[in-house]
Amino acid sequence: MVNNIMTTVWHNYPDSCLLTKEDGSQLIIKIGDFITFKTRELGVKITNIVGKDTSSGPIGIEYLPWHGTTWGEPVISLRGNNYFIICYPNGTPHYGQHIMWNTVEHSVCPI
Repeated sequence: MVNNIMTTVWHNYPDSCLLTKEDGSQLIIKIGDFITFKTRELGVKITNIVGKDTSSGPIGIEYLPWHGTTWGEPVISLRGNNYFIICYPNGTPHYGQHIMWNTVEHSVCPI
């Protein structure tokens, strides 16, 4: 389900983006940040923010999941990176995961 209220725009291209949630709160997400969200409570490390149009916003965020003792390995399929989160609104037509952006929070990296 596409959420027209939630938006992601560039904060500092290409290293960070600004997430505005439904309630109006904002969160800056940078490469190297460790975040959690519903369906990934153990958290993920942001490895890249993808997008070339600096006038709009990113199309997605690449990450590596934390498995409790080790980091996940990059997984690329014929469709693309399995660890790719769609950023609304620019990433909507691309392949990737649609997450509940209102559940995204910064967290402390376990290592």
